[in-house]
Amino acid sequence: MDDADHAELVEEVRLPARASNAIRTSKTQRARAEESRHAAQSSTEKAARTLVEDLHLGLRDAADLLGLSHQRVQQLIRR
Repeated sequence: MDDADHAELVEEVRLPARASNAIRTSKTQRARAEESRHAAQSSTEKAARTLVEDLHLGLRDAADLLGLSHQRVQQLIRR
């Protein structure tokens, strides 16, 4: 080929349907897990604020109730 430096290589990967379905399922489940992680983070932050700011609990008491360290609760309420 005279202009090989400018040629564009297009890869085409063909997988069996079983493998394609497994990959699609994996990607879907990971996306759902990421959404759930974000929702849990938001809920935990809201709960920490409610306990510390609204109910005036100490960081350690809020942490005990949330199952977190008091340092993590402090991080959450600073956001």
